[in-house]
Amino acid sequence: MAMYFEDLKVGEVYLTRGRTITEADIMLYAGLCWDTQVEHTNAEFARRGPFGERIAQQQLGLLVAHGLLDSLRLTEKTLISVMRLSWNFINPIRIGDTLHLKVKILNKRELDSGDQGLVTLELETINQHAELVNRIQRTIAVAGYPVLREAQKTLSYVFRGLSELENTASRTSERVAEATTQLAGKVKRLNRGKYFEEFEIGEELITQARTVAELDSLNYTLLSWDTDPLHTDSVYGEATSFGGLLAPLLMPIIFANGLGATLGFLAGTNRGALGDWWEFVRPVRVGDTLYFRQVIIEKRDAKDSATGIVTFRMEMINQDGEVVSWGERSALVARLPEVEDEVVPWNFVFGTPEGLARG
Repeated sequence: MAMYFEDLKVGEVYLTRGRTITEADIMLYAGLCWDTQVEHTNAEFARRGPFGERIAQQQLGLLVAHGLLDSLRLTEKTLISVMRLSWNFINPIRIGDTLHLKVKILNKRELDSGDQGLVTLELETINQHAELVNRIQRTIAVAGYPVLREAQKTLSYVFRGLSELENTASRTSERVAEATTQLAGKVKRLNRGKYFEEFEIGEELITQARTVAELDSLNYTLLSWDTDPLHTDSVYGEATSFGGLLAPLLMPIIFANGLGATLGFLAGTNRGALGDWWEFVRPVRVGDTLYFRQVIIEKRDAKDSATGIVTFRMEMINQDGEVVSWGERSALVARLPEVEDEVVPWNFVFGTPEGLARG
């Protein structure tokens, strides 16, 4: 059901089929991204945690949402670019939950070229109890009728971020530079996660590198059910301007999830998921080697005096030093306990920085 820019009507809603999350999904995602944190993989630890059982990795919900979206085939032959992807997690996903997706056309506007337009989709993942699990905004460039009438051929996908249109990339770079100049002294190395007070504005966190394997793309497809031909159909890929298959669009943020976890800088101190946004500015191919770079650009007090909000600039960088994806994330982080190594009751919340910040 490929739809052009003109066909997509603001306010229209589409519902997908359902999908039940299994233990196998969680473990397969852990192997794919290297996010093996105990709340997902250790049943005994999770039983004593705030949810009383293992929960799915948050980005697993993102993958499932995109697989369900793919089943609608809304822009199968008319998608030109994914300009930005942002999300907030509202509730945990548990083993046995059955999820479906509600897709709404939030807004649209024609670009200056006149042959395509920007469309923002709101994707809401809903469980069997009618509870909202996550909310995703996906801003895409979609071809209009004139392009397809004048050029009867497959459209070329373009890697381009929304920041290029809104001129926000330079402002974000300025924030990174400003944050870096505020960092004084050496970063203290810890054998545990950092508390809010221990994060320094301008601090840089860099992970090891990881090479994208053909098996990663296959496992992504098996897990997500996202069968975009750019990463599943070699004949289709050869006919595009890329001259072959690409890694799935979400692969850099999956790797970021797992590579970031290897640093352990939020191990035991993370108290909430406040949402991410990402842009995809260069293609990733099988064989590329990626590493994850984060810079602390902001710290804010939270309404809960036991926590604070830390904001990170994120970049996935390839073997040639090129940024392939970038974005921002915020985390709710515990403050230093009054007594070192004191064990205090804790909870984990889902929300937004604006909703949890003080003032």
